Amino acid sequence: MKQFSIDDPKVEALMAESPAFCALVDEHNGLDREVRLLMAKHPLTPAEEQTLADLKKRKLAGKDRLVKMLEGRE
Repeated sequence: MKQFSIDDPKVEALMAESPAFCALVDEHNGLDREVRLLMAKHPLTPAEEQTLADLKKRKLAGKDRLVKMLEGRE
């Protein structure tokens, strides 16, 4: 899983002007780290599998919000 990249000029510009966008990028990257750490553990307990699914859903929802902000829809 790849972290949300700040190398894109659009991303850099929005990070410079929007604290909300910065917070979402930080949250997305933190969730990415949590997902990778949990996926490295084998086998997962049923509770860990549920946690992993929840983290992935949260990460995807955050990425959707980031994309909307980048496209100027939010």
